[in-house]
Amino acid sequence: QGIEAFTRFDQEHDNLRAALVWSLDIKHVNMSLRLLYHLCFYWFRRGYSHEGERWTKAAIAQAGEHESVLLCLALQWAFAFTFSQGRFGEAMPYLDRLVPMARRLEDAEAIAMSLVAYSWVSANAQEALHRLDEAIAIIQETDNLQHLLPMFYYTAGIWLERSGRYNDARDYYEKSLALYRRMGAVDLIADPLGLLGQ
Repeated sequence: QGIEAFTRFDQEHDNLRAALVWSLDIKHVNMSLRLLYHLCFYWFRRGYSHEGERWTKAAIAQAGEHESVLLCLALQWAFAFTFSQGRFGEAMPYLDRLVPMARRLEDAEAIAMSLVAYSWVSANAQEALHRLDEAIAIIQETDNLQHLLPMFYYTAGIWLERSGRYNDARDYYEKSLALYRRMGAVDLIADPLGLLGQ
């Protein structure tokens, strides 16, 4: 399923870019943020961090002080794109704005994604795992977010591995792998499989 979707995104990429240009030109903030919601994961998996950062920053700037769940998720991706390029200081303001906004809006997806983003910058494994445990509990209680569980499981597994809890890490990697296989996400099983091999 994921491979077919990514192929379709590849085919329609120029059209999607044109739609983003148009929505930003007419200052239709909600439309721009909604397009980004569907594109950012694609860009991240394809390694288009520079492009993802450019579009998310443009939409965030246009949104101004407006608060919404879609803006929260754009902030999370702006953080992820910038952080993944090693520009940690530039990434933090996105996270500093995201976390309190997600809490104010009380949206399960926004809170969970802010928690996983915050786990990346945690001072230690205990702090990171505390945040990930909270996020996993939120996702488990929210029917339409179950597709996120495998990513959160292997992220928690990474922190367990770093803290020397190898058996626990293996259990989380295996849970992530099993869920991806059940979902038919054959393109995503490489993440937990590679971590298990490691």
